[in-house]
Amino acid sequence: MRCWVVGLTIFTATFLALFALTSLTKPPFRLNRKVIAKLPYAPSNLLITDLDSDGHPEILAEADGETPVWSRSPFGEPSTVHVKGCSVVWTTLWVAIAPNIPIRAVPVWVGKKLRLLRWQNGKVVFEPLPPLPDEAFDHASLEGGWTGKVFLAAYLGENAWVFVLTEKGDWKFAGKFTSAGFREPVIDDLADLDKDGKLDAICTPWSPEWACVVWGNGKGESELGEWSSHGSPLVSDLNGDGWDEIAMVAPKPQPHLQIWRFAPKQGKLRVIAKSPPLGLAAHDFFWQLFDLDKDRLREIVVWNYGHQRWLVFKFEGGNLKMWQGAAEGTHFPPETIRIGRHDFLVTEKAKQVILFPPLIWIDKDFKLRWELEKWMDCAVFWELPEGKDALMPSKWKKYEATFDFLFAADIDGGGKDEVIGRDARGRVRLYWFRKTKSGELRWQSWLLDRRYPQTLVLIQDGGRRGLCVGWDDGTVELLTVQ
Repeated sequence: MRCWVVGLTIFTATFLALFALTSLTKPPFRLNRKVIAKLPYAPSNLLITDLDSDGHPEILAEADGETPVWSRSPFGEPSTVHVKGCSVVWTTLWVAIAPNIPIRAVPVWVGKKLRLLRWQNGKVVFEPLPPLPDEAFDHASLEGGWTGKVFLAAYLGENAWVFVLTEKGDWKFAGKFTSAGFREPVIDDLADLDKDGKLDAICTPWSPEWACVVWGNGKGESELGEWSSHGSPLVSDLNGDGWDEIAMVAPKPQPHLQIWRFAPKQGKLRVIAKSPPLGLAAHDFFWQLFDLDKDRLREIVVWNYGHQRWLVFKFEGGNLKMWQGAAEGTHFPPETIRIGRHDFLVTEKAKQVILFPPLIWIDKDFKLRWELEKWMDCAVFWELPEGKDALMPSKWKKYEATFDFLFAADIDGGGKDEVIGRDARGRVRLYWFRKTKSGELRWQSWLLDRRYPQTLVLIQDGGRRGLCVGWDDGTVELLTVQ
C-alpha cells in the first residue's frame, strides 16, 4: 500500500511538472475570445451574411432541420435572432469558407417552398425568388465550383433554376436548365464554355455516373461520358487562352485524364488532350486543382492513396505534361496553406505518437493506468519549392507533425496562415512553427479548448478579422489574434 502511494505521488508530480512545462509556453500573439451565440444544437455550418445590408458582416448558424440563429455584430455587442418557421437550404462547407462575400439574403425552406430570408425594418421577412414558380420543389442546394461561382440550384422534375451570388451578396437569376438528369442533385459548376454570354451547367447525376453539359442557350445537352465518382469534373482555364476547359477522369478502359473544350468551328465539345493510363484503381484516388508554380494557371494534382503516389499534370502547348513522386502514408485530400514565406500542401497519415507528458488516470477499480503512445491521424506538410520546381513532387519536402490538422486561415491578417489542430488527447490547439538551422519544423502550440469544433469560418470586417468557431455544445465563439 505504501509503495502504491509513493508511486502515485511520483507520477502525479512528474505529470504536473511536464504539464506546466508544455502548457505555459507563451505564444507570440495575444488571443481574444468572445462568445457570440449559444445555440440549442451543434451547428453544421456558419454562413457569413449581411442580412441588414449595413455593410458589416454577421454570422448565421444552421443545422439540418434546425431553426437558424443569426448573430448580429460579432465584433461589437452581439445579439442573436432565432429565425423560426424555416430551415436553411442545404449548404456545402465551400460556401461558408471560400467566398469573401457576405450573403444579403439566405435561401431557406418555408414548408416545402423556397424563400429568401432578409432582415428589414427590424424584423425577419421571407421573400419569393422570381422567376421561380411558387411550388414545392424536389430539392435545392447551395453549391460552389472551381470557377469561383457560388450558386443556388432548385430542382423540380427535369428542370433546374439557378441563381448566382453576385459580388454585392445578392442572388442573380442565371438561367433555367432542362435535363433528365435533374431527378438527382447534379449541377457541379457553371461556366460560359461556348462564350455565348450565357452560363452552362456542368452536371454529374448521382446514378449512373455519367457527366454532361446542359447548355444555357436552351440547345439541350452534350455528353462527356462516364466519369470517376472520386472527384467531379473540374473547370478552369488551364492554359491561359481565355477558354475554360473541363478536366475529368474517365474510368475506362483504364482510368485516364481527359481535357474537354468547346470547339467553335465544330460547334461542340471535344476532347483536346488525354493522359496515358494513370495506373490507378478506379476508387483509390482523389484529385483537385492547385496553382503550384504561382503562374495564375492551375495544375491537376492526383494523389493515389492505394499506391502512395502524387501525380501532377500541367496542360501546356496542347499536351498534358506529367510529374510524379512518392506520397508515403497520406490518406487525406490535400489543401494549400501559406505559413510565413512557405507554401504547403497538407494531408494526413496515421502514425504512432508518444504522449508527452504521458496520459495517467485511475480506473473504476482504483488501479493506476497510463498511456505512453497511441495511433492517431497526424498532419503531413509538403513544402513546395518556388517556380517550376513546385510541379515536381520529387522536390517537395515532407514534414510530419504530431497533431490532427483541422483548419488554417490568416486570422490576424499578417499574411500567413495560423493552424488549428487537435492533439493526441483530443484537445484543440492553435499551432505556429519555427524553422531550425537544419531546416526542420519545430511546432509550438496554445491550448484553445477541450471541446470539438463542428465548423470554422474566417470573418472580416474592414481591418478586423477573426475566426468563428461552432463548438459541439452549441457555443459559437469569435477568436481574434493580435
